[in-house]
Parts: sequence; structure tokens; C-alpha cells
Amino acid sequence: MRTVDDTENVEVEIDGNEDVYTLKVMAGSVKADWSDVDRLRLAWNGQLLRDGDKIASCGIKEGDLVAVAQGKQAYPALPAKVGGTVQKAGPHLAKAAAAPAAASGYPAAKAAPAAPAAVAPKPAAKAKEAAAPLPPASANAIKPTTEHRNEIDGALQKLTSHPWEVQHTAYSTLMKLLKNVCEQPGNEKYRSINPDNGVLKAKVFDIDGGKDLLMAAGFKQENGAGNFTSGREADLLAREAFACLSNHAVKQHEKQERKVRDEKIAEAIKKDGHNRPNDGGNKRMNLGAPGTRGGNAPRRGGG
Repeated sequence: MRTVDDTENVEVEIDGNEDVYTLKVMAGSVKADWSDVDRLRLAWNGQLLRDGDKIASCGIKEGDLVAVAQGKQAYPALPAKVGGTVQKAGPHLAKAAAAPAAASGYPAAKAAPAAPAAVAPKPAAKAKEAAAPLPPASANAIKPTTEHRNEIDGALQKLTSHPWEVQHTAYSTLMKLLKNVCEQPGNEKYRSINPDNGVLKAKVFDIDGGKDLLMAAGFKQENGAGNFTSGREADLLAREAFACLSNHAVKQHEKQERKVRDEKIAEAIKKDGHNRPNDGGNKRMNLGAPGTRGGNAPRRGGG
């Protein structure tokens, strides 16, 4: 994949039978900045790619470059194809999509590629526009109870037990899945999740706590097989799970940042200690630069 500003190339492995939306999810799992896949627009061979199109049916082959643009807000859904025509990409996106792979030294992908990318400003975008309110929940929606919240908390605790890299990927993917259901409750494709999907299996279903969170959000699997699905009666459960997950992910991210910061401080103190002369066991730190008051300058007055 190549960003529209030609500053970054990313290799992503994906099965040709997967659709463009799955490709976006994979892109979002690579880097947190790309997790809002509704802001990603993909183009190949001068044409924009629709979320529901299969990778293979788009004509994308192994080693091809797919251009990726990231807007400041969600792109509107592309209209359906009419009479076999396709919507053309804009000049910058089309140029990046049509450029030969050799121009950037991009390595051949291991399968029909697709991936994330960089910021491509959208001139008419209203970045500061307030987020649209969620659609009304179904009249027969189940209201979350203490039991439901306990199930959500239990799933989040399981997710927390994994290394940060695993947590981060799971949080990003789960937040996208639940966000789609919350914002577009009438869209049936977001209410059916395939546990055998390679990406979702690795990022969610094979991770302890991932499946539990989806089930706490109202997703069910009939007879232990097939897709996990949810009905409109789960509208409020999905919103509750999304809110709890969002707060939890932010807290875990802040915790990880503090951990990294503390490790760097500890390492710096350790190096500083090795470089200090033996002071007879005095463990206090000398603050201030050498030669300044409070530092290592010699005292005056013979004291």
C-alpha cells in the first residue's frame, strides 16, 4: 500500500476472498491512528474501492499497490455501481494508485495487499463539526443491568491480562466493530461477524476476553457455530459495551505510557548512578548542573 503523499509504503497480507472493508480493518490494526476505518479511502488502478467489494473481484493481484487516503472525518459511502460504471478516484489518489511498484521500491505483497496510511487532507471537510447523535435505539431494546455490566467488566479484565501489543490491537478492532453497530444499527452487515475471518480470529476471537466482550454487547452464536449476530434488541447493550471499552482502552493506554516513561526514568537514573563517584554511601541526588548552586561546585568558606 502507498500513501497518497508517497511518504510511506506498508505491506499487508490478505486473502483475495476478503472484502475491502476487511482490508480497512486490517489497516486499522496496524496503527492506532488508522483505527477509524471510516476515514480511510482506498483506490486501485484509478478507481475507488467499495467496502463490500471482494479483493479479487476488484482485479487486485499479488504485488499490486493500493493507494490509501485518510480524511479528517468519515467519508460518505460510495454509491452502488450503475450499469457497470465505477466512481473515479481524485487526481492525487488516482496518481498514487496508478504508479508502478518499482517507483518506490515497495516489496511484493504476500497476497492481494491492502493497508493503512497517511493523512490526506480533505479540502471541504468540517473537522470541528460536532459528532452526529446516535440513531434512536429500538423500542424493544434491552436495558443494561448490573449483570450486563459485570459481564463487560469481566471481559475487559481478561483482555487486560495480555501484553500491551495484543491489548492495543484487540481494543482497536473491537471498538470499530461496536462503533459500526452503534452508529448504523439498521445496517445488517455490521450485525453479523464471522469468527473464522482471518483478521478477526487473530485480533479478537483467539484473544481471551474478545469473544466475551462481543457476547456482553449482545452478539450470539447459534448452536455454537456460524457467525455471531445481534438484533436491534441489543442496541443499548452494544452502546454500553462500547462506552465501557472506550474508557477502559484510554486508561490502559495512559497506564502503558506511564510504564514506558517510568522505565526510561529508571534507566536514566541507573546510568547516572554508574557515572557518579563513590560518595561514601550518600544516596541523595545532587540537583542542578555542575558548577552551579545546588550542583557539584565546591563549597565556599572552607566548610
